Amino acid sequence: MKKYLLLTLLLNSLLCLNAQDGVLDNSFGTNGRVITDIVAEDNEARDLVIQPDGKIVVAGRSSTGSIDQFALARYNANGVLDNSFGSGGLVVTNVSAGNDVIRGMALQTDGKIVVVGYAGVVNEYLAIARYNADGTLDNSFATNGIDSLLIVDNPGDGDRSVPNDVKIQTDGKIVVAGFVKNSAGDTKFTVVRYNT
Repeated sequence: MKKYLLLTLLLNSLLCLNAQDGVLDNSFGTNGRVITDIVAEDNEARDLVIQPDGKIVVAGRSSTGSIDQFALARYNANGVLDNSFGSGGLVVTNVSAGNDVIRGMALQTDGKIVVVGYAGVVNEYLAIARYNADGTLDNSFATNGIDSLLIVDNPGDGDRSVPNDVKIQTDGKIVVAGFVKNSAGDTKFTVVRYNT
């Protein structure tokens, strides 16, 4: 009996070690890690939200050559791509013919996903897009789900309107914060609010 008790205590101790704070969760992905190649070249995750059902939405950029695109991936709680989202769990969106990079993301109470970033070739525009819960663009928002805005005092080549964060107010309005930088190098706080 003592041998079984000792063995049980030892197994419980080992199980507790696996669940220890600060240790990778081996029930997620492979040994606590997930690596996703959206396109064959460069891919970067910039932000994430956890849905009420435990699914994880990650946003950033994917790049082929000199073209960056908005990129989203949704994972089930165990780290496996959610095939009910986009194409095999992935969504890639061209906003412009140049650099399109998501820098912030928020989840609406209706499950729609709002992303903000920058897009452009010569100038970088603040870009916002809203996706339905299945990863399709929400055509009821802005123009086919996407809006872009250049906010500077004295427009010129090399101007930047770059958002860093987005939040949803309780009334559903969307607030974006970031910075603008004009071609002279002056940088200023920027806050923009969109209707639902």
